[in-house]
Amino acid sequence: MALPNTIRVSTWHELQAELYRDAWQEELERFRPSVAFRGVAHARYELVSSLARLGSVSTEFEGHILRNFRKYAQRNTVPIDSVWNWLAVVHHYGLPTRLLDWTYSPYVALHFATECLDTFTDDAIVWCVNYAKTNQLPQTYYKKSSRRKGQWYLPQTC
Repeated sequence: MALPNTIRVSTWHELQAELYRDAWQEELERFRPSVAFRGVAHARYELVSSLARLGSVSTEFEGHILRNFRKYAQRNTVPIDSVWNWLAVVHHYGLPTRLLDWTYSPYVALHFATECLDTFTDDAIVWCVNYAKTNQLPQTYYKKSSRRKGQWYLPQTC
């Protein structure tokens, strides 16, 4: 089943054309897409975090994961003791978090979409989000949406 706004490519040339569509910056005389990319090995995977894949109790786990990881981590693991720094480190080590890996490079996204030989015959996907356009959306939408879904729950202490 194809997702809305899905573009399927069959050749390297088609892929390059789609990844850099509307990316020409006249003032720079270069291709600079205003897009963040995320490569995933299976096109059927939804755009959700590893924590969200745990289900409705996921927000309950995050505080416990952070607390336990921090308990056994070296003191200098993060430069500044903040929840966001700890989330990044925990995510790096493969524990479930609310974070998703994004990149400004389509080639890095392609690497993650194609790195596993076991999924070579499956369709991969590269998610593209135009951050220039999304940054223009009203911020009140994000605040209402995130509170309602509980996506931005941050434990006060780890």
